[in-house]
Amino acid sequence: MSPHWSSLKTAYSGFLTQRNDDQGGDDLFTVVLFNNNARPIYQRQRLVNTHNLPMLEAGGTTYSAGLKVAEQSIAADGTASSVVMIFMSDGANCGGEDPVTLIRQLKQKYGGNHNFICHTVGFGPGVAPGSAEAKLLANMASTGGGQTYSAKDAGQLKSVFGNIAANSTTSDKLVQRFSEILAREISVKIMVDYL
Repeated sequence: MSPHWSSLKTAYSGFLTQRNDDQGGDDLFTVVLFNNNARPIYQRQRLVNTHNLPMLEAGGTTYSAGLKVAEQSIAADGTASSVVMIFMSDGANCGGEDPVTLIRQLKQKYGGNHNFICHTVGFGPGVAPGSAEAKLLANMASTGGGQTYSAKDAGQLKSVFGNIAANSTTSDKLVQRFSEILAREISVKIMVDYL
């Protein structure tokens, strides 16, 4: 991860700026850094408090380590907030539990009350399009109801994070849910007025 660290920090900063510009200042963020181990950097923090990413120590890439720490944070959230996970890796999964199974479990557990969605991003030559690693990330995103993205360089990574921030599936689903509630209430109102 270290050769790509400044690229990730730039993309992350752009993501936060885009969310802020799109009125996402009240969004809550949890950031989990992982290699062979995982640790939360921010847990349910407002955008204004999540700008710095500490350096990640070099190591392997165990997807399940990051997913399990993320799951702990989601489980601790007693609200009905929507959860959009952006799972980014620049390397192959080096063991642990099957990440697709873990994403499936997260979707089953938190798909209803948290509208859980998982997007994945493969960054750099370690996750080249068409590779086994890229296919795994695509399967994770598909299972999580999200999209998979590929970025070969820093510019593409920044663009990918910007697209995710601007085109949040959560926002689309919230608008759809609001529309359904509004339509139902209008139908009831029309029916009551008619009677």
